Amino acid sequence: MDKVRVADVAGKGRGLLATKAIERGDLVGEEEPFAFVVIQKHRSKLCHQCANSVQSLSRCSKCKFAYYCSKECQKKAWSLHKLECQRIQNVSPRMPTESVRFLARLIDQGEIFKKENQPNPVDALCGDADSLKTNLEQQKTFVDLSLTLRQFSDLDVRAHVLADLYGKIHRNCFTVSNGYMEPVGVAMYQTFSLLNHSCVPNCVATNQQARMQVRAVRPIKAGEEVTISYISVFQPIESRRDALQEQYSFLCTCPGCCSAEALEKNRIHTSSQQKVSETAIRRNVDESKRVSSAAETAMRAGNYSEALSTLESYIKSTVLHPFSYYVVQCIDKAMDCCIETEKWEKALDYALMTIEPYKMFTQCNPVVAIQLFKVVKLQLHLNKLKEAAQSVDVVLRMLEITHGRDHDVTIDCQKMAWFTHQEERAMANKQKAIFIFG
Repeated sequence: MDKVRVADVAGKGRGLLATKAIERGDLVGEEEPFAFVVIQKHRSKLCHQCANSVQSLSRCSKCKFAYYCSKECQKKAWSLHKLECQRIQNVSPRMPTESVRFLARLIDQGEIFKKENQPNPVDALCGDADSLKTNLEQQKTFVDLSLTLRQFSDLDVRAHVLADLYGKIHRNCFTVSNGYMEPVGVAMYQTFSLLNHSCVPNCVATNQQARMQVRAVRPIKAGEEVTISYISVFQPIESRRDALQEQYSFLCTCPGCCSAEALEKNRIHTSSQQKVSETAIRRNVDESKRVSSAAETAMRAGNYSEALSTLESYIKSTVLHPFSYYVVQCIDKAMDCCIETEKWEKALDYALMTIEPYKMFTQCNPVVAIQLFKVVKLQLHLNKLKEAAQSVDVVLRMLEITHGRDHDVTIDCQKMAWFTHQEERAMANKQKAIFIFG
């Protein structure tokens, strides 16, 4: 990883600086996690060592909990899994959460590093144990986690050590996502955990299995700090700041929060194209949050038609600007409901409604690329070949920047682009023949 170096950054502690000029779309670096667990939802779908997804995963014969894609991955995992394996057998059929398993794994790794006289990567990371003294929600989470850890394992760890580890997990963990930006695991990285946040980052992070890849979305000068966004940049500034304060204990003062342009753009979230009162706008914002929460609950229960009805009622009646985050999040969920209920035309309409708002707040982002990819798939499904041919080229250019040309998703898109253009040419030739010969 010769394109970045660890350095002190004014007002931020340590971070990563570019050692050379980096062009848009360049791979800044990639790194395997030193700690990783698969989340419960994907426990039987991914390798617990590398997060590879293959059709035939082998299950651990003892705990019947962990899955592996190969003998090699199972051997690599054994030094840590042999400890977890017995614990899982002891508490079965109850299953510990990924948070508990991740904490136990860090403790076990620390002991292994100590025995091998090797430096523990966790020791070099900054924590946030002090936030436990003032944050009641974090205190409750920490107490619950500690109690569950003791039920799950025989680990005898002092409270202050657990608090330090909890703080480091809180500050340095990353969600591992598949190529379609669906969360599949939790990981910690030795170098990339030092990346600092910006709401207008110069890089994006994606995963190829559990490996983290960081790519530049705009040119970076030598000596410039390399940044990513820890959270969704589509949220209003106040929501982003609250989330960053809660999770990472800092008040964001980046240009994306404080510049005149950012503040002007942010007004869209709480504005209307109609002449309405501030009271009506606040009421619509509150209603959006209620509707979104109710829809999520219904979707988790598999009640997609119910969720769609609730969402559509709000979308049709709201007075908020159509680019407002509060509207777009409801439209996005409505699209998912339409896909689940096979309402393909409606799904495409909703998907298209999200693209311009997303692009307004970020020009090149993995989430936007995947949303556009969904548009292409829906257009193809509906046999809209001309529109799909135009869309797929845009998606492919964006994926080559956000995911890289060799990423599994980009390769899928390349195949889809070839197929789409072949079909479009065949359709054009057919129509030409009809025109000539009647």
